This record gives sequence, structure tokens and C-alpha cells, in this order.
Amino acid sequence: MVMSYVTTTKFSTKVNGVGHGFFEGRRGLRQGDPMSPLLFVLVMEYLSRTLMKMSELPDFRFHPMCKRTKFIHLLFADDLMIFCKGTVSSVSRVIEALDHFSKVTGLEANSDKSKVLKEVDKRCREYLWGSSNEKKKISLVAWNTTCLPRKYGGLNIKGCKNWNIASVGKLRVKWVHEVYMTNDADIWAHKPALTSSWYWRKLNSIKVQMLGWYYRGQYILTHTGDYLVNRSYKALNKLLTKTRLQRLNILVEDTKCCLCDDDVEETQEHLFGECQWIMEVSTTLLNWLGIHVRKRDVKTTVQWINTRNWQWFKKHIVARMWGALIYHTWQVRNKKIFQHITTPTSIVISQIQHELRERMNILKESKRAQKCQNWCDRLCT
Repeated sequence: MVMSYVTTTKFSTKVNGVGHGFFEGRRGLRQGDPMSPLLFVLVMEYLSRTLMKMSELPDFRFHPMCKRTKFIHLLFADDLMIFCKGTVSSVSRVIEALDHFSKVTGLEANSDKSKVLKEVDKRCREYLWGSSNEKKKISLVAWNTTCLPRKYGGLNIKGCKNWNIASVGKLRVKWVHEVYMTNDADIWAHKPALTSSWYWRKLNSIKVQMLGWYYRGQYILTHTGDYLVNRSYKALNKLLTKTRLQRLNILVEDTKCCLCDDDVEETQEHLFGECQWIMEVSTTLLNWLGIHVRKRDVKTTVQWINTRNWQWFKKHIVARMWGALIYHTWQVRNKKIFQHITTPTSIVISQIQHELRERMNILKESKRAQKCQNWCDRLCT
């Protein structure tokens, strides 16, 4: 059945929203087809099982750091990392497994492929600004800005350095504890010895950037707690507040917050925590929800919400409120700066209440919402 889908693909083009017939695809499914991720997972599962079978052969030796956990490979999207001891027999077995996989699937490993992160970013910058070995041009916008999402003024290009940091977080904690932290219980408090390898010291140097992604050992950038490289990558790209623009050597006429009259510099901490504008909106919304929260920054507040002994539905709505508050505050700030439009707090409050009511109405028939029925009915009336 799978092969029938792959070998009988047909495509259609639309002109002004109207389809104009079909034509056959000669190279099977293309990237972006809804079936492609499923097929990719099926094929990679076969590769994983092939490598596991290969590791059971008597002349194969695990990598010294992976021997206890029998760790063989890691898959990051379409990138594969294979670990084994550097003996001729072990490497030969890996090559045999890859050759077998290639003959079965028709996929081949690129033996010449080598990624050097800084060099890749450098080549991307040169291409973007038209530089070459013969002619150098100045980059008009910082690379960090270029890598931001389009709505924040970037081109949504994934910078290799931050993407690598985000991917490192996917390394299994069990493997880390088995190999490097046999005597330490807390990875965040762990300090590598001076005799540790370079790459372990490097991993520890970037864990500071990952600290805000976890609370009590739980990944908090997703509701499920499942690690997502894309979410971690986005967390590394901070909003371009006025003070951050100034640190990036971008000319800013006035660094003061435009939403309040406190004559305070616009930092992320002020804009989303201390600003009188957001405090007025958040206080009104919290009173509407019937919840008391002490004055805290957003990250601490979200962590505090997760620790409450509330029903899931209540936690979900309160967390949504904070997400909507951050989003609308940033939108109002941008309207004030770039369009010179002042938005009253009452409009934002009404908009967030409307969005939360819509969300509650969508979920109100679920079992989780019914546990908070009285609270939900009060807010939706």
C-alpha cells in the first residue's frame, strides 16, 4: 500500500484558486507532502533496527562513553550521528550496516559531508550580502537579527550556532549521568573537572543558556514536557527591545519605555514585568480570573503556575492568559513606536478576555473542563 502511494503520485496546479487538471510525478513524493514525515520515520526505524542488530555482533565494540547504555546513534531530523569504538572491525561493521541500508532503501550517506558551524554561517552571510573571495561587502544587518522570525524584523534563517545549542539539549540525561556525572545528582550544579575532555567542558559552558528551559528537571517550553529543538532555538533568539538593539550597535533614538511614564529603559524584564502598562492589564485580568499572583517576572510566574495544585484546565487558561498578555504587549509597543498609535489598556483587556472565552468554549465539553465547570461558566457569561 505504501509503495502504491509513492509510485502513483499526481500533482495539480491552481490558477486564481482554481485547479487545472493533474500530472504524474516521476520521482515519487516530494518534500512537504503530508506522507513524507511518516515515510521518513518508517525508514529511519529500519536503520535504527539495523544498527541495533549490528551492535550484537561479537567483533563490534561500543564507544567507551556509550558502553554502559549501549548507545549507538542519534538522529536529528535528517542528520545521523553514529558512535562506536575506533577499531577496524567496529568501523567496518558500521560501514556494512550503512551499505545494507543503502541497498535496501536506495539512500546513500554523503561521505564528504562535513559541517563546520561558523564556516556555514559565514558562507550564508556572504551569499546574503553578495560577498565573494574577490569582492567583500559589509553586512548591513547583524547576523543575529537576520536569524530572527520575519515578524521581529529578521528573515527567519536558522543560525547554525544557536541551532546546535538547541540540538545539544536533546542529548539524553541518562547518558550524561552514566558517563560524566556518576557522583553528582544535579546537572545544573555540576562543575567539570579540569581534566575533563574539551567537548564536555563546552557542553557545560552552554548549559547556562538552557537553564531557563527547565523547572525541577521538567522541560517547560512545551505543555507536554517533550523536548523540541525548534522551541529551544526560538528561546535563544530574544526580542529586540530598545536596550538590546543598542547592545547590537543599532542606532536607537530613545531607549525609554514607550508604554509608561516611569522614564525607565525598555528592557525585556521591564516591558513584561515592571511596566505600569502591563501591570494594569495583568491585574485586571487576574482579578477577572479570580487569581492572586505576587509581582514576578514572566518566567517565574509560569513556573509558579505549573506548581499550583489546580486542575489542568485552570492551569491551561491562566498560562494562555500570560501568553496572550506578552503577545499583545509587544504588538501594542510596536504600534506605538512604528505607527504612532496608542492603544488603551481597556481594548487589550477586552481582546484577551474574548480570546480566553473562545478557548474555554472550545474545551468546555471536555472532561478536564467539566472539573472546573463553575469557574468556566462564571468567566464565559
